[in-house]
Amino acid sequence: MLIESGVLGDDRRDPQPSPEALEIVFVGMTDLVDLEMARSLGGPVEWRFSDAEPWHLVVTNGHAEAKPGGAGVAALTFETTASEWAKLAVERTSPLKSMATRKLKLRGSLHAKRRASKLFKTA
Repeated sequence: MLIESGVLGDDRRDPQPSPEALEIVFVGMTDLVDLEMARSLGGPVEWRFSDAEPWHLVVTNGHAEAKPGGAGVAALTFETTASEWAKLAVERTSPLKSMATRKLKLRGSLHAKRRASKLFKTA
C-alpha cells in the first residue's frame, strides 16, 4: 500500500497517498508520539490537508490514538497536503524545508508551535 502510493520507495515522484495509506501512516505515528509533550499541548493535534480528509491525534489514558476527521478545537494544527505530510512522516523531507517553502504551516498558540518539533520521537 505505501509503496504503491509512492509514500515509500521511489524518491523521484511525489506520494499520492490513498485514504488507506494515510491511515497506515497515522497509526504508525502513534508509536512515535512523545506522550508527555503531546499532553502538554492541552488538546488534540490536527492535520488539515488541502487534498484529503483531515486527521487528528489525541492522548488519553497514557496512549496516543490517531483518528480520521477533524478535532474540533485543536491545540496545534498542521496545514499541508497529504503528499507533503507523507514525505515528512517517512523522513523524505525535513519540517524546516517544508516550512521554509510554505508547504507546511502551523496553527496554534506560540506555546504549542514551540513544542511541535519535539512532538515526535526520532526512530
